[in-house]
Amino acid sequence: MALHLRSRILKAEPSKTPKERPGEVRSENTTDAQTFGAALRRIYALEHARDVEALIRMLDNSLERNPESTVRAAAAAALGRLADAKAGEALLATANDRSAEVRYAVVRALGLIKWRTASADLIIALNDDSLDVRRAAAISLGLLGGEEAIPALHEALDSPDAWTRLYAAEALAAIGDSSLSQLLPSAIRREARLAVARRKRWRKLQTIESPARSA
Repeated sequence: MALHLRSRILKAEPSKTPKERPGEVRSENTTDAQTFGAALRRIYALEHARDVEALIRMLDNSLERNPESTVRAAAAAALGRLADAKAGEALLATANDRSAEVRYAVVRALGLIKWRTASADLIIALNDDSLDVRRAAAISLGLLGGEEAIPALHEALDSPDAWTRLYAAEALAAIGDSSLSQLLPSAIRREARLAVARRKRWRKLQTIESPARSA
């Protein structure tokens, strides 16, 4: 049986290997639950209606009026799922938000909408204070596919964090880095390409199943 990329990269740190693929950053919020719930329901409704402009306004307004980080992160995540390029500038303007939760959502969204001008910011995000943001940056750089990210992703292959190494390897495979053969054994290169293919199939399935996209 062929060794999987994940097990080959993660096995060097058995005591630190995550039990599952990491998800979104935990909430940092303390605001009233009822108000918070209403805000999230509004974001869901706007996403379902594919109202990109309203979501952008909500993201902007929340930065000024709403300290609730999860609300801002939810607005950014919804824009990413809609994958509309109109949201690119607003998301990029939020990339340095004070909240790691928001930065994570923004970095992921910039990759999902394939906002190429975000490449420099995503490269910087590979060194973010938040581990989740660094992981998300590696994923999004792979989605953008720009060769300018290759040197930074090479450095990420030496990250002490196993998931960051995994995502960096997948990103390099997606970009088509010709030097990957010199950096990783052939079995891992093959699994990296398979991981990219699985990610593409998952995104296609998500597009089909998403109520916001099918509306």
